[in-house]
Amino acid sequence: MNNSMKRCIWIASMLCIMLTANSCGKKKEGDARFATPSKTYEVWTKTAVRGDFAANIECVTKASVSFMDSQAKQREEFMERMVQAAKIFNNYVIDSENIKGDKAVVVIKEPKTGGSVAIPFQYEEGSWKVDLIAMFSGFVQGSN
Repeated sequence: MNNSMKRCIWIASMLCIMLTANSCGKKKEGDARFATPSKTYEVWTKTAVRGDFAANIECVTKASVSFMDSQAKQREEFMERMVQAAKIFNNYVIDSENIKGDKAVVVIKEPKTGGSVAIPFQYEEGSWKVDLIAMFSGFVQGSN
């Protein structure tokens, strides 16, 4: 192998290494649907109302999914309750979004009565996700 061939291979190798190293340092960009807690809330309620559990699972934290998986017997019941809640929340409007670090709360308000509900969120892997464990902590602690 001649020197110019070795030099080309070496330059190509260095370019590959530099490109790989450059991409490793970049923060993973999240899904645009989950760019804010409010956007995630909208996707979460729409997918729940449709009964699209696969798409709905994308909206919740990994810890929430792990919990549901550990409670496999109650997972269907849990999802049914979530669908029922989403159908009710679907009539609510977003009143405010409060972000503090990697946690957030979206407050939704029922237009007729003015009643409100706080939905907790967690930022993970570049996206805002609904924290079902925090949301249903009373239900979780009270279930067997």
